[in-house]
Amino acid sequence: MTQGRSCIVILCDSSTLYMINVYVQNCGFSFIHLRETCFYGLYLQLHNMENFDVLSRIPDDKELSLVANEIGNGWELLAASLGLSTPFVQRLKIDHNGDSSQQIFHMLIKWKQAKAMDATFRNLFKEMKASLSVDFHEICTKLKFPTGVLDKLEQRRLVASIDFGTTNSSWAYSFDTEFVNNPTKIVTKQWGKAHILNDKEPTSILISGDGLTFEAFGNDAEKRYSNLAGDGKHRNTYFFSNMKMFLFTNKQVIDKDMKIKDTFNNELPAQRVISMALKFLKDDLMKDVRSRNSTQIHNNDVLWVLTVPAIWSDQAKCFMRECAVMAGILNENLILALEPEAASMFCRNISVEKTIGSGESSVSSFKPGETYIILDAGGGTVDITVHTVLENGKLKEMHTPSGGNWGGRRVDEAFEELLDATLGCVGIFDHLKQGNMEDYLEFRRRFEILKREISPNQQADSVLSFPYSFIGLVKDTTGKSIEELMDTPQVKSRLTFDQGRLSIKAAIMQDLFSMSINNIVHSLCDIVCNIPPCKAVVMVGGFSKSPMLQSAVRSAFPNIGVILPSETGLAIIKGAVIFGHTEQQNGDIIQSRIARSTYGLNAHSDCDPKQPQNAFTSDSGKKMVKNGFEKLIERGKPTKSDASREFSLTPFISVDNIEVPLFRSAKANPMYINEPGCENIGRIVLPIYLSNNLYKFVVEFGGTEIIVRVVNSETGKEVKRFLDLPC
Repeated sequence: MTQGRSCIVILCDSSTLYMINVYVQNCGFSFIHLRETCFYGLYLQLHNMENFDVLSRIPDDKELSLVANEIGNGWELLAASLGLSTPFVQRLKIDHNGDSSQQIFHMLIKWKQAKAMDATFRNLFKEMKASLSVDFHEICTKLKFPTGVLDKLEQRRLVASIDFGTTNSSWAYSFDTEFVNNPTKIVTKQWGKAHILNDKEPTSILISGDGLTFEAFGNDAEKRYSNLAGDGKHRNTYFFSNMKMFLFTNKQVIDKDMKIKDTFNNELPAQRVISMALKFLKDDLMKDVRSRNSTQIHNNDVLWVLTVPAIWSDQAKCFMRECAVMAGILNENLILALEPEAASMFCRNISVEKTIGSGESSVSSFKPGETYIILDAGGGTVDITVHTVLENGKLKEMHTPSGGNWGGRRVDEAFEELLDATLGCVGIFDHLKQGNMEDYLEFRRRFEILKREISPNQQADSVLSFPYSFIGLVKDTTGKSIEELMDTPQVKSRLTFDQGRLSIKAAIMQDLFSMSINNIVHSLCDIVCNIPPCKAVVMVGGFSKSPMLQSAVRSAFPNIGVILPSETGLAIIKGAVIFGHTEQQNGDIIQSRIARSTYGLNAHSDCDPKQPQNAFTSDSGKKMVKNGFEKLIERGKPTKSDASREFSLTPFISVDNIEVPLFRSAKANPMYINEPGCENIGRIVLPIYLSNNLYKFVVEFGGTEIIVRVVNSETGKEVKRFLDLPC
């Protein structure tokens, strides 16, 4: 066998095979399952084991001691990068006075204890590379690592995406080797049972009564909650659905302590609930990956892509990043992708699309200089973005992302409002939900199927069966039957009810779509009038499957192609995988975007006579004013992917962090951070480890998130940070 490599042979029956497999892979070791293999064959397989990834292994104490001897000066900077506090570092200096090797060794031991299964050679080497100047080849030689192991240090073998939707969610992934040969060869989850498979699962989560224990997700959560409701035990649990919308509808500043309400208006911290849902999706994906592949996959092997609406605020994006980290995704292994941008990436990599109306074309055939619109219509929000293809094949955003709460759920709400008004029972479905969740969920599924079939040419009535519990609830609430309540000429011309079945006139069903469709079409019209000539509107998302929406867009733009890509419902989640691979290999695929707001920092500025209360005199005798808005980027301006502003900072005291608040304004040229329309959207936490050193921090605005890179001018090492929510 290769020098420095050991193996353990375990003979066991099949009943214990799975547990051993999970355990050894979690410990960072290779696992080979052999059936009726002679020991000589076992020797050959172990000797030629090319997939063994030593960087994924957790170092033992002897190896940490060897690494400690090679680190030398600058280890305090590494300690901070590893997440160890300044008081702990000071204690090490006292306990091991004058012995730097022991100080560094015990620092690494502490890191290993804190990180547990994530304390791998790869993670340690990455932090060392970012913080120190060390000879990794010398370290690897002394550790007796295989030649070329350093080539794998930055390599991630897998890109995985999570589409956490308002109504439905799912995941997808592909390996880098597969992506090179076929970018569209992407594994997606098939939810349900063999005879009923779906591309996505309802975004519903069941949490136990202690508010801390995850119970179930998706259809399983709905079924288990329904069973509990049937036994009268459901009030001791928390059941959440459509939880994502609060990040769009909430008008207050989003913070870490925000809470959301479940079916019975019981509250839990929003980050806890969403992180539980994301953890389930993450774990479910990794379980599938490991079941399909014999080679070991570890946390650091995966680049995660989490999709978010383009119209979300910076705080909402930051909130979702923190939820993902709480779910166990490494912060440095996570990128956010705007949903329409992910869909655009998917469409540009497929060759077969369905084109509606004029302008026969496909997105993948768009030429440099041509512009197209991505209409992402999901269950909750609708996102609209505009891209122009550049000569280098990258994309340029031509219009600020727009949209609103116009997704498929608004059709459901319109139907419920229609029945509330007709029956004189405001909130009748809320009462059904609280009294008989099983019937409510089944009714919702029936209406969803009916909704998908409605077309603008439909003439026949739509028929919908109602549960007996709903019929009885109306009787108990109003004292009349549904037939009696609908026995008026005005109602009969639109709705009729007989033997538990509601018949709805075609025009009434079609009208339920009007609010959503009108808003979408009006927004598209405004955009088309303010961009270069558009070749096509590309429709993605679940609501884009609606014949009503397709027909409305086609009628509104008879001279523009309307394209419905194959796998419309999976365009975003598959596109997110392609987005991740592309970003990892080629950098930003979106070369420039339009700034949605004006961003700036708090700074002192020249005195303004209009605000004498903020005036003060500087040490040099100059009249200044507090709370000035130092503009970093201006609203409505094109922002390149590498757009940044650089600042210098020299701290005079030893601190762990310096917090710099970031402000946003709807105005192009705000003067002060406390004027109307300006708000604090978060803080940039700058890691400062030593006093009296010059640091520069670079604020980057061109990507999907605001990123800050902090560089120590003495060592040249940098640390990347993301925007933090306000405390």
